[in-house]
Amino acid sequence: EDALDECGWLAQVTRAGTLEDALAFVTSTPIDLVLLDLDLPDSRKSWSFLPLHATAPQIPIVLLVDADQAELAARLVREGAQDYLVKSEVDCIPLRRAIRNALERNRLLEAARADGVIDPPTGLLNARGFLMNAELLRQSALRFGVRMHLHVAESGVADPEERNLILLGLSDTMRESAGPLHAIARIDADRVAALAVDQPAGRGGFEVDLREPFRLELADRAPMRT
Repeated sequence: EDALDECGWLAQVTRAGTLEDALAFVTSTPIDLVLLDLDLPDSRKSWSFLPLHATAPQIPIVLLVDADQAELAARLVREGAQDYLVKSEVDCIPLRRAIRNALERNRLLEAARADGVIDPPTGLLNARGFLMNAELLRQSALRFGVRMHLHVAESGVADPEERNLILLGLSDTMRESAGPLHAIARIDADRVAALAVDQPAGRGGFEVDLREPFRLELADRAPMRT
């Protein structure tokens, strides 16, 4: 609240001292954003985030974490949190930036969901969104005379929740090696795919023929990574 006052933001702040109170509040009151401390007295670590996000997935959540929780916070961002801040470093500028970015990303995500191109459990593009982005990438690659590669990875597990986490991890690995122009999506229940322009999306990428519009069936020909 002090940091918000320092920024000159006229925000109405309501504090919930427990996870139970927070869950009751988000289901009964319209709010724009949650600043969530992971160390609530009636909860532990990631469990503070998961039920809140499941109860109100449309509300952006910025995590407030201790310095030794940064790895956990990064994983929760992959699972749906918008951002995180280390509590000891919270002041006007980083808090303002985190809130603005979270609201904007959430607005774009809600618009994408409305267009039916997002896979709800993971937040990744779905097959339809992948095809839409693939055509834009193909046109860019043709224009600049560069190559485009396809890479596919499979979860290999049956449990839905574990599979979602594995697919998110695989997509993160793809993102690290895909370069600046890429599209990453969950193309079916068990697979994620990456299209990368001008460099293979990881080892074993399959080069796509740019003369024809991209077809999802090409994913069956790409080298599989588990």
